[in-house]
Amino acid sequence: MPLCANCERLYIPIVSSGQAFEGSELAPNIHALQLSAKTCQLCNLFCHSLESVKLKGIKNGALKLFSWGSDAQGDPIGLSRIFVRIGDHVGRFVDVFTEPGNHASKVGIAIGRKLSVEYNFDLYRQWLSDCLTIHHECANNKLADLPERFLEVTTSDGVDALRLVSHTQLDGHFAALSYCWGLPPFGVVTTTSSLKQHFNAINASKLSKTIQDAVQITRGLKIRYLWVDSLCIVQDDANDWRRESAKMEKVYQSAYVTIVAASAKGGSEGCLQLRRADIEPVNIQLTIPPSNELCILAFKLHSSSVSESFLSSPWNQRAWCLQEYALSRRILHFFSDRVVWQCKEGRSGASNLSSVFRLHRPPSLEMWFDVVETYSIRALTVANDKLIAIAGLANFFAPNIVSTYTFGHWLSEIHKSLLWISLNGKMQCPLQQRAPTWSWAALEGPVGHLHTLQASTPVSESEIQLLLPEHIDGKHEQPLETTFARHLLEISAPRRQVFRSDWTINAAQFNDVSSNSLNDLLYTKRELQCHYVLDEEGESCGWVVFDQEAFLEEEMFCIHLSSVWDRSTFQAHNILMVGHSTSRTEGMFRRIGAGEVTQKDFFDSCSSSLNTIE
Repeated sequence: MPLCANCERLYIPIVSSGQAFEGSELAPNIHALQLSAKTCQLCNLFCHSLESVKLKGIKNGALKLFSWGSDAQGDPIGLSRIFVRIGDHVGRFVDVFTEPGNHASKVGIAIGRKLSVEYNFDLYRQWLSDCLTIHHECANNKLADLPERFLEVTTSDGVDALRLVSHTQLDGHFAALSYCWGLPPFGVVTTTSSLKQHFNAINASKLSKTIQDAVQITRGLKIRYLWVDSLCIVQDDANDWRRESAKMEKVYQSAYVTIVAASAKGGSEGCLQLRRADIEPVNIQLTIPPSNELCILAFKLHSSSVSESFLSSPWNQRAWCLQEYALSRRILHFFSDRVVWQCKEGRSGASNLSSVFRLHRPPSLEMWFDVVETYSIRALTVANDKLIAIAGLANFFAPNIVSTYTFGHWLSEIHKSLLWISLNGKMQCPLQQRAPTWSWAALEGPVGHLHTLQASTPVSESEIQLLLPEHIDGKHEQPLETTFARHLLEISAPRRQVFRSDWTINAAQFNDVSSNSLNDLLYTKRELQCHYVLDEEGESCGWVVFDQEAFLEEEMFCIHLSSVWDRSTFQAHNILMVGHSTSRTEGMFRRIGAGEVTQKDFFDSCSSSLNTIE
């Protein structure tokens, strides 16, 4: 199909960011574009790009094409594209590609990448080689505390194999797989009854498609070994699972590369699932400024940016996958429409994820709060894995933080971390208690931290001490919590009885009862369920977010943890809301929420007391 006169004269100016000021006219209205699409393949592509646009009121608007800068809309990989606009505002993106290294890619009009629905393992090996050669930050540490078993996918002679080998037999590098198990059936896994057989051979046809594809990818990368949890950990041996799970941090840190099945919801969907586009890309030859060289550009229907694909991927919703991602040095993300390389320096390959998605080094306590907030929105198949699935990250943070870690908290910043709040008021209790009530890990649901929302840094004014069970050594508590043990917090601080309102606070009312550092919070955090805190006279003195909205509490108290000041001006007291413990023991409480009291003298009449939180 030939091009129309307008598309033959197409001009794409270079812009550094955002939309170009001037656009090229494609058609006087949508009807004219639809007529042209019958004989022009590029107009046909533009018509398809606009299929989702509601045309009511804009049918007569002129259609124009605008250049769009590569850093527009926060796209981390510099996705080159054009914007097809109807009238003054509404339109859709079309992606633009070209041959790697030509003039159009150098000036930033198009991404230098071949359009293909085939996998290019030569390219992936080149990405890996470039990273190993050039990137000092990505260098692997020496292998230490290796997992017990690996999958051998290729023999030393280069012959395909598939069997378990002991870590003592490891002779070369290994890849690791990060994926969603999904719903059963899971395919073959290693159990106590199949362990011996798996050291002889594993029937590849019995594996889930994701693992079959990971084996193929590992061979394509010319890596001899692969680590997969379902095969390298004995699934029905609790001791083996506990021991090997504790090594997760080392597995992903030491892996030569991590293979991510990003778009697969479960093991049946696989990693290798590139889909051919419904509308084929259109190749045209255009003159590219400023040198006016002729280059072939490929126009295709816009796919989501890498950042959008990453954030919305099924894999990115899973709790276990967070630490697997964050601890990996090099990653190949297998999406349904592309393969993306990422490493710690984030510079190799044709498509890269931004450092927005990487933990900065070295880790800090403030970064830990970000980790908890990101982790809390993710899903777990087994509720009791809540602390285990983040233990590798805790181990990673530990050398840089001189503090005791327990149940998702570092004690040196406990006055901040205790003030976590439910972001939607819909947190749920797991069937089995897995953490103390003061820990965010006790409940299911997204959390934030009060101090990260406040403009001023809170000043601790309470003494907080962790009381450990007798069988636990308080000098060195392991981040891996596999069973719940009774950990109590003793808080030496003023405590005062308060009352709750039955109605929630709207955004306009919130500014009247919150500190200035939180002004307009409910306009941005619309799902927060804030209640008035009332004193004995029924007067409002602050606000609270309850961990769970549906509860009945005869008596409740607020404990003063810290205060917020703007220079010398008082802002608020940060409070922990508690109710009586289930045992009703004197001085023993359970956490039920957190918030602020904005009356400076609210605790003046209360002497400091010892409050034990279970």
